[in-house]
Amino acid sequence: MKTIKKTLKITLIVLVTSLVTGCFSLPSILQVPSDDNAKATGIELWVSSKQFGRAIKAAEDNVKAAPSKSNNAKLAEVRVAAALYEKNTINKAQQKIRRGKWQGAFVVVNEALEHYPSSNKLRLYSKKLAQKQSTKIRKLRYSLLASNAANLLRNKPIYQAYAKLDPQDADVAWKLKKVRIDIIEMAKSATIAGKQSIQDKDYGYAQKYLELADQLNPSAENTKALADLAQSRIIRIQRNLRKIAKAKALKLKIPLSKEQKAQHQKLRRLIITLRTALRRSDYDRANKLLLQANGISTDHPEIEKLRLALYNSIHAKVSQLVRNGNDLYSKGRIEQARVSWKRALKLDPKNSHIQSSVERANRVLAKLREIKKQQPRKSTN
Repeated sequence: MKTIKKTLKITLIVLVTSLVTGCFSLPSILQVPSDDNAKATGIELWVSSKQFGRAIKAAEDNVKAAPSKSNNAKLAEVRVAAALYEKNTINKAQQKIRRGKWQGAFVVVNEALEHYPSSNKLRLYSKKLAQKQSTKIRKLRYSLLASNAANLLRNKPIYQAYAKLDPQDADVAWKLKKVRIDIIEMAKSATIAGKQSIQDKDYGYAQKYLELADQLNPSAENTKALADLAQSRIIRIQRNLRKIAKAKALKLKIPLSKEQKAQHQKLRRLIITLRTALRRSDYDRANKLLLQANGISTDHPEIEKLRLALYNSIHAKVSQLVRNGNDLYSKGRIEQARVSWKRALKLDPKNSHIQSSVERANRVLAKLREIKKQQPRKSTN
């Protein structure tokens, strides 16, 4: 026992002596880390947990406090890792979109923004993603309405023809009534969607919805909405023309050459001839003259006004022919309706609604011819 106590006493004396003389140090586990090491460790932890917003902020603060080479290198390293995180996030979102998983794409981007809220690239991508989704939704919504409208307009004359052939069939009479009600309600929905699109400044779909409503069931409300749309188009064009004129006024006035003067005179003659063609509703000639005028000047204010006048005149004529065709079609005068629609299609050959109307009339006429062939001929005896 005395031996043990003596050994402990000697060991204690040695330890105290070593500490006093500086020949002994505490174990590394008991050492307190320096501030720089602690900061570096914190940044690495944030990077490993993908908290890039905090990591970049801490690295930038370190550079401001002590702009050393190591701190600048650490900041550059964190920014590279953050850029790679942005790239990987966008790639993951795009992969989900290609698989049709839009909600999953938004989840990926939103989670990334929580980790890196100061990322301009991720915020911009999130905005573009929302715009792309909105564009697709608008397109599908219109396509669905147009498809349902086409079905109703295709079935209506068939039910009318059937009802004329067999007026006693109550089921057909009821279905014909329902189709007519559905057409009216769908036209109202299209008008509402068109007016909302005008408010949203989505003029392309506004035109499509209002033309569809006009095709289904022309109404005073829809006509006014179309007039409002045309007026807003005129205002936008006039605003652009004023900007162009203002920009030209700021430029230095340079004397015109003989060739330029000749071109101006030719343009004035074209404008006079174009006005005459418009007054006569000679749309083919007016279009050819516009092409010639464009070859001389693409931004002449008078040409733009005449282009708008031509567009409005053609649109009014097309709308009139389409309404006339719709009215004839609803009365069962399919052949006359087709003639009216074909005249409208000649003026607006890229109008898919008019094309479908002509095709629908062709199908109905073919069906009616087939029904007549199947009917038994009356005996002459």
